[in-house]
Amino acid sequence: MVLPAINVSSNITVSTNITATSSPQIHKQKPLNSTLKSLSKSGKLDKAIRLIESLPSKLATIEPDLEAYSALLHACISRKSLEHGQRLYLQLLLSRDRGDHNLLTNPTLKSKLITLYSVCGRVDEACRIFEDGLEAEHAPESVWVAMAIGYSKNGHSKEALLLYCEMLCRSVQPSNFSFSTALKACSDLFELRVGRAVHAQMLKSNEEPDQVVYNALLQLYKQCGCYEEVLQVFEVMPQRNIVSWNSLISGFVQRDQLFEAVDTFRRLQGEKLGFSWVTLTTILPVCARVTALYSGKEIHAQIVKSIAKPDVPVINSLMNMYAKCGAMDYCKRVFDGMQTMEGLQMRGRRLFDRMNLEFGVSPTSEHYACLVDILGRAGRIKEALEVVKNMPMKPSGSIWGSLLNACRLYGDVSLAEIIAKQLFELEPNNPGNYVVLSNIYANAGMWEGVRMVREMMEKRAIKKEAGCSWIQVKNRIHNFVAGGGFEFRSSDEYKKVWNELMEAMEEVGYVPDTRVVLHDVNEEIKAMWVCGHSERLAAMFGLIHTNCGIPIRITKNLRSYLPHSSSVAFDTEVWQASLSALNEDECACDFLIN
Repeated sequence: MVLPAINVSSNITVSTNITATSSPQIHKQKPLNSTLKSLSKSGKLDKAIRLIESLPSKLATIEPDLEAYSALLHACISRKSLEHGQRLYLQLLLSRDRGDHNLLTNPTLKSKLITLYSVCGRVDEACRIFEDGLEAEHAPESVWVAMAIGYSKNGHSKEALLLYCEMLCRSVQPSNFSFSTALKACSDLFELRVGRAVHAQMLKSNEEPDQVVYNALLQLYKQCGCYEEVLQVFEVMPQRNIVSWNSLISGFVQRDQLFEAVDTFRRLQGEKLGFSWVTLTTILPVCARVTALYSGKEIHAQIVKSIAKPDVPVINSLMNMYAKCGAMDYCKRVFDGMQTMEGLQMRGRRLFDRMNLEFGVSPTSEHYACLVDILGRAGRIKEALEVVKNMPMKPSGSIWGSLLNACRLYGDVSLAEIIAKQLFELEPNNPGNYVVLSNIYANAGMWEGVRMVREMMEKRAIKKEAGCSWIQVKNRIHNFVAGGGFEFRSSDEYKKVWNELMEAMEEVGYVPDTRVVLHDVNEEIKAMWVCGHSERLAAMFGLIHTNCGIPIRITKNLRSYLPHSSSVAFDTEVWQASLSALNEDECACDFLIN
């Protein structure tokens, strides 16, 4: 029955018995939608979809409950159930084609469909859903953000950023969701200029930036090396969570401001915010590099007290800290306490293969770099090289660097030369690559190759970082550089202790081990170099300014092959052992006296 359109004054009340007899469909709609919600909540997706698929045609005109459909899609997303999502999407298309209901124009359902296809790795299909009807309707920001996040989660940061720009061109007002997504894309792409523009839009917005936006901004500036901006953003944040603190700490670490990183970690502890495993895997290597054993032990105590079980990277970082600080007994205890380390190489390879086969996730360059590093460290260099050859993308410097390090570990000179050539083209100004190749030649006794690398570095004006060592006495850090410390070396205290040590060495028949000197010079010069570096100065300072029985821990900024510092620990009473520990080239491997 069709009623004519009439104007009703505001003081007229319509009798409720008119609507009570409207249709029995309303009575059927309520239990239907209630059942859908219940099935979705309990995870019975197959029953929920079959219920929708089996709706009789006479009920097709029932107005679906958007909340029930939204709950069903949410359950599909949580379980990454693409099959059930596809079946629901098909029913929505059929309903639209019949002219019954066009729920695909609903922003909530459309956003959830885009998200479902995106989390299942079907970005192209998600994009088709996004573009369906985009020109005819005014899609709200939530739909644009869902698609941008889908791009970002699947490694298409450029497309996510372009989508953000297109959204602005269509006069869609951005909110914090848009800002955080755009900033993450800028961070992934190292797009500092665009990121600053997004920052400016954020400041002009009427909406107060939330913690997620601030954290994304911190990550952008940290990623692009703008550490002053990192500090400025951090200080103006109204609230900070553990992610914020992690960004600041890792920013200091990247800038080699190690003591600032430790101080920031102390500030974090004072805030009573706790920590994440990311926090510890960031700060423990810092403790290792500056041989802050007591700080490392404090962190270990926090790990033990933690309710959550630490993951393997945390345990490895803890072991590394103890080893670098010379506390091998603690290192062994931590190792013995680990459940298992067997088969990690095979497990890593299996996980890599499962990414695409089972989960439909295409490995990125970073995934390939991890796999190559795993195989290379295990000595499976040929297998690692095959992985590099079959990569769908051009190998990055980190991938070639992992292979070069594997060649160093296993003395493969011929392959190292091929890999180094690739690295010199990709990273012509990275001194580390030249130093590694030079040391590979030196370990093989190929001095002509060492000279060739040095000449290449001189020609390209590339210099390796100068060696220095430091030692902590009480609460102060004392730094020493090779060939420096003239005033200290000229002091009476230094000369007295040094002469006593030389006599003690001669008495026990100590002869300097010059094999660690990776230079083609005579034995006399090698012996002089062995005892003429920054470690000696630091050790002498420690012997003079500490009491007997107190361990001396010396940290270096250089090692021959890896970009980490080395350390030594020994007792002041063992003088001859102390000088033996100094039998070390300024850029050679770390040493340990127990």
